[in-house]
Amino acid sequence: ALKGIVFITLMSGIGMAIPQVIIAKFTGAELPALVGSLFSILVTVWLTKRKTGSIKEVESVSEILKACSPFILVFIFVLLASSLCPPVNNFLTSVTTHLHVYLGKNPNDLPINWLSSPGTLILLAGIIGGKIQGLSLSRMFKILLHVLKTIGMTTITVCAIVGLAKVMVYAGMTKALAVALVSLLGPAYPLFAPLIGALGTFLTGSATSANVLFGNLQYSAAQSLGVSKYWIVASNMTGATAGMLSPQNIAVATGAINKEGLEGKILKETTKWGSIYLLITCVFLYLVGLITKLV
Repeated sequence: ALKGIVFITLMSGIGMAIPQVIIAKFTGAELPALVGSLFSILVTVWLTKRKTGSIKEVESVSEILKACSPFILVFIFVLLASSLCPPVNNFLTSVTTHLHVYLGKNPNDLPINWLSSPGTLILLAGIIGGKIQGLSLSRMFKILLHVLKTIGMTTITVCAIVGLAKVMVYAGMTKALAVALVSLLGPAYPLFAPLIGALGTFLTGSATSANVLFGNLQYSAAQSLGVSKYWIVASNMTGATAGMLSPQNIAVATGAINKEGLEGKILKETTKWGSIYLLITCVFLYLVGLITKLV
């Protein structure tokens, strides 16, 4: 049974990684996570069914398409709004508002792309997908209000983290931390870069928030070391994927399956596997970076 679980986990990871690389290469940064996740789910379900035979047959293809319609529409909309479709992309990006948030030295504005924003496209896909599934607008609105209430504290946390990250950049705190870490670790810094990303996920419960919080720190560290910024920032992202080590994520998972009270036990078990994952990640990325640098 353990071998079967390990095999399914390995294939699920491959099913996510390969589509992500392909989509990132040809479409940009908006779709890799979505497409990779969908492929990973399909691979996991298919292999689980083959191994156990416990998953019932879906009645029809139309039911699958109806259930997946919001995700299919997100894929189509983001694809159309990307640079792969210049006419649509140029039209959507023309509707942009520029907010001047910081007016000090080297000021920068905040562009808001109302139509081409992923949030707008996801909202539109959700509404159309909901209608395809037979939901009324009032029902969708009630669901939206329920979701907003559920994620209210998470939203505040994410906004606070983004604000903190911006203040740290403008105040020079990010640069100072990077210089301190580089001075402490020296050339070995890239070996520990994934651990910083993992720390961000542990603290915030989100890989996205971890990248917002420590992405500029890793970038500044790469500049101080004179090494590839892609190597170090990607290491941060890879380490941030260790969401299994986040108490917040574990709490959400236990709440979803009515297993409250087991958070400590689950965290203890996942810490063991998460540590192994991080150790392998740190060594692998460090060696890959060195080999790439030498080549």
